[in-house]
Amino acid sequence: MTQTESADYRKWYRKKRNIARIAIVLTGLIGAVIAASYPSDERRVLWTEIGSGSAALLFYSYFVPYLRAVVKRKIAPPAPLRYLFLALLGVMLLYMVMLLGGGLLDAIREPETERVTIAERWNPKRGGDQVRTSEGDIYEIYAERVRLEEGGTYWVKTFRYGNAIIGVGRADPDGAK
Repeated sequence: MTQTESADYRKWYRKKRNIARIAIVLTGLIGAVIAASYPSDERRVLWTEIGSGSAALLFYSYFVPYLRAVVKRKIAPPAPLRYLFLALLGVMLLYMVMLLGGGLLDAIREPETERVTIAERWNPKRGGDQVRTSEGDIYEIYAERVRLEEGGTYWVKTFRYGNAIIGVGRADPDGAK
């Protein structure tokens, strides 16, 4: 077998999946450098979004080829089940890319300050408190010191793409900031 017929004739850094892995790591590092310019609360939220998106994509880049190798060695499942599984993997990949993209967009765009009225507040089992505003937007509260009451009007500092509240101030009843 000649060098051009072999699948492994390329250097390790020229293989497509390794190029993708390098791009994922570089994207995460660039996002971390951008996030480092923010104060601590914003940096923590951005690192959560960018770091988890990059780590999930990196894990995914190792998991899918491993899964493909296992399926090749063993008897393949029926075709409809394979297509369903591929669709599930595609949806998972899309979610991971959206998570990383939202974190990067939040890092590039400054946090917004807006006036909201809290319509509902709840604590899901998976983590931090969440609130629904009177406009229908749902935000997750990332800062532990943020206390929002139902029916209250606040000036909140938010990341739009991550739907995160990172700071709060009580709004005056007459609407002045």
